[in-house]
Amino acid sequence: MKRTTRNRIQFETLEPRHMMAFLAGDYDYSGVVDTADYNVWRSEYGAVMESPADGNGDFNVDTSDYLIWRKNVGKTLADVAPDAPHRVEARAVGATSVEVTWQAAANTTSYSVQRLQPDSETEFTTIASGITLTTFTDTTAASDTLYDYRVTAQNAHGSSGGSQTAQAIPNKSNLKVYQPQDIQDENNPQQGPLYDFPFPKKAVREEYEFSSTFGPGIRINSDPDPVVNGISTEDDLVEVEIDRGPGQGAVSLERSGALNLYYDYAGTMPIPLTDGFHTVPLALNGNVLNVFVEWGALQHGTDILSLVDATTFAVLDSVRFHTFTSAVVMFGGKGHNEADKDGDGNIGDAVGGVLVGNNREGDFDVAQRLRDSGWNVLAYASPEVNTNTVIQPAYDEIVNEVTYQLIGDPFNYGGGVSVMGYSWGGGAAHDLIEKLWFDFDYNVVYGVFLDAVQHPTKAPPIPETDWPEGVFYLLNIYQTNTVPDGAKIDPNDVPPGAMLEDIDTKTAPGYPGNLVHQLIDDNPQVQNKILSLLGQFMFR
Repeated sequence: MKRTTRNRIQFETLEPRHMMAFLAGDYDYSGVVDTADYNVWRSEYGAVMESPADGNGDFNVDTSDYLIWRKNVGKTLADVAPDAPHRVEARAVGATSVEVTWQAAANTTSYSVQRLQPDSETEFTTIASGITLTTFTDTTAASDTLYDYRVTAQNAHGSSGGSQTAQAIPNKSNLKVYQPQDIQDENNPQQGPLYDFPFPKKAVREEYEFSSTFGPGIRINSDPDPVVNGISTEDDLVEVEIDRGPGQGAVSLERSGALNLYYDYAGTMPIPLTDGFHTVPLALNGNVLNVFVEWGALQHGTDILSLVDATTFAVLDSVRFHTFTSAVVMFGGKGHNEADKDGDGNIGDAVGGVLVGNNREGDFDVAQRLRDSGWNVLAYASPEVNTNTVIQPAYDEIVNEVTYQLIGDPFNYGGGVSVMGYSWGGGAAHDLIEKLWFDFDYNVVYGVFLDAVQHPTKAPPIPETDWPEGVFYLLNIYQTNTVPDGAKIDPNDVPPGAMLEDIDTKTAPGYPGNLVHQLIDDNPQVQNKILSLLGQFMFR
């Protein structure tokens, strides 16, 4: 099953991330320190593992954490620096002008806008501050130049970190493609484009839009959709924003192959075609229109969508879609939250306590890096002791995609399913791999145990040492410096034809020997090992 062809994974230089708004003693993350936080501390008292009630970050829930709660009773998020704004957007509104908009951040008195030219600069520069609205127009941009923009929020207690970035090119007609919508919850289906469950709405970077690998991924849309109030829901169409440049006349879209085009997310309002390839001139709202793209064929491939002059058909901008042939599932550790809480456009955030800035949700950082590199990624927290509650949504979606969307076929398409998990998430990864094998007769190509421990009925949890039935290659990477930790898997348990790679970072060459449970998922060598093997076993 192992392929010799390698599929590249982008390893980008990540910007320094600032901690999210962190309220000491807020153990239930409600935004206020109250009796409910005391109850969390009391229920976790004595734990020697990651816990939301570990207020000082020493990995023990004890009296010192109670004292932190008592000192801060009554405080709210208004007493700390704000989170960064969410949903930052940028679009050209003139030959040398870009409008930046964002969603308001709570407990904020003003905003600052920062700008960077990714082709020639490495640091953001503040171009405006003291802004009290949620919009700003940059009139100092150069024509036909790519810019990154981000926003910070301020109050009397300090400044947030930088928001997610948004891109724009003044004086250019442009297609902006958003990463795929999130997955419908069959038990609570939603109408309208789905974002923030858990991945934030985020555009594919301009420089990747035509890449057959890093570019926009799309699901084959042949699965049944839940019905809400008599209307079929949809989560497999990709949203595309059309921005018409200054002075440009009427524009149309030019499609190829399997791409179907709609005015609405549910695919009920097709954009009329004039010749099978070109749409009618588009009715823009001013110079902007958002449309939706469907992959309508029942085979994999890549296809191009272009924005063209409606009269001459001259190409103004193009993007290349590639169908997903694989899926990656990431289960986070206890206390990790799979949402983007700090507004920087990434689901991996800093974890509270004294290690803020060092201790991150590295498991979800990996998931976000994969999504930004064109992979089909599912991310789940692991807050429940009952693993069935944790793994069922992931199981349902994998079964759906294998059955209807042709993912997971390593022989014909080079695809597959990868299941990864850190800490408690390692126990969830084990159980999902076995459930896919025993209940669905599906063999996971690549599994990852990252300092995996079983979901406990009581603390401390037990290291996950069991080989999961139904996986071809298992990477078991762990440390032996703290409790809890992972452990070696008995090589005698590996069935014929399967492969195991055991790495104890305390003794393995090239790894720091002092990694502890709370930091192993943040380590660059550990993350790069996980990602490089994924690229060897399957295509996107």
